[in-house]
Amino acid sequence: MADVFRDHQLRISGRTLELTDEGAAILGGMTKDEARRLLAEEDDRQKGRRRARTEIPEDHGDEEGPACPVCEGGEGYLLGRLGSRVHFRCRDCGIEWSSEGEAT
Repeated sequence: MADVFRDHQLRISGRTLELTDEGAAILGGMTKDEARRLLAEEDDRQKGRRRARTEIPEDHGDEEGPACPVCEGGEGYLLGRLGSRVHFRCRDCGIEWSSEGEAT
């Protein structure tokens, strides 16, 4: 679900940083320091989301998987199956791929 209030704050932060210091003071509201802090927090939050998507779950098995088709040095671990397709993620680069047939 979208957070309308947070989205609005982020838009205001960007606009505040486009103003001169005098313009921001005249308009009142958020200071440039507050805008920078808010944008930095959002950047950290987005990085955390990206990191969480590529992390390997703790309870994942240690069985060997197929070699990564992109980095070729990484080993794929099983994400799951859908029909006859088997889906993997590389332990090194995080790329996801799928193939027909059984997991190796």
